[in-house]
Amino acid sequence: MTEDGTFSGGEAGQGGKVEGGVAPGALMGRTEVALLESEHLYRSLFTNLLNGFAYCRILVEEGKPRDFIPLAVNETFELQTGLKDIVGKRITEAVPGIRLSAPQLIETCGRVALTGRPERFEMFVQSLQEWFAISVYSPAPDHFVALLDVITQRKRAEAYRDMGREAPLRASRPSLPGLWT
Repeated sequence: MTEDGTFSGGEAGQGGKVEGGVAPGALMGRTEVALLESEHLYRSLFTNLLNGFAYCRILVEEGKPRDFIPLAVNETFELQTGLKDIVGKRITEAVPGIRLSAPQLIETCGRVALTGRPERFEMFVQSLQEWFAISVYSPAPDHFVALLDVITQRKRAEAYRDMGREAPLRASRPSLPGLWT
């Protein structure tokens, strides 16, 4: 956008001038144009993020976090977890058994949503058969954002390194869940 509030080629308003010499956005205030550009930037970041992203609302029962509902997820989240069409559904419905197999996930995300203090952790999610590095923060009361990355391959490499060179010969069972397929 130029100093006079009009767009030049390639900017958010598709560039150039429209009929009558009025630039796209000239009828909107600078604040509205800045808001649209900011929204476009953050939508692009959300869409192209290398990490899985989930914005969720925590559900509390009897004073304790018991479930959560994803309100928005990016495509990377779906690819990393294999969970499709989960927006608006309880996580315990989308991933049966998660409350028992990964109680740390709901507890930690709930704690962050309720206290506002961010946390980072790594965990194996049995029902998804993957290790995740997860960073959680709370943008609003009773809500959290989880950024996640699949780290199963790293965990396998670490286990192999820790077991020594003879690991493939003597390892008939994993020392940590999900390390050997």
